[in-house]
Amino acid sequence: MWKIKLTNKAKKQIDSCEKDLQNNINTAIANMISYFEKGTGTKPDIKKLKGKYKGYLRLRVGNYRVIFTINYIKPEVFILHIISRDKAYK
Repeated sequence: MWKIKLTNKAKKQIDSCEKDLQNNINTAIANMISYFEKGTGTKPDIKKLKGKYKGYLRLRVGNYRVIFTINYIKPEVFILHIISRDKAYK
C-alpha cells in the first residue's frame, strides 16, 4: 500500500484551490499510484525536472503541477508543491 505525504506548504496550496481542481489533483495522484502499484490505467504524465528542482518529478494536472519524489522501497510519494504552471518554473 502506497502512502502519500505532503509538506505543509503543499497542504496549503491544495486547500487554496477550487474543489473541482482539488478533485482532479486527487484523482490524478490516485491514478498515478494505481499505475505504479498494479500497472493499470493510463500512464501518468510524469517528467524528471531540471534546475532548482533537480531530482524531483512533476505530475501534470491541467495547468497545475504536482512536484514530488517517489520512494519505491517504502512505497511512498512525497509531495513538495502543488502549484500552477506559470509559478512552478520561476
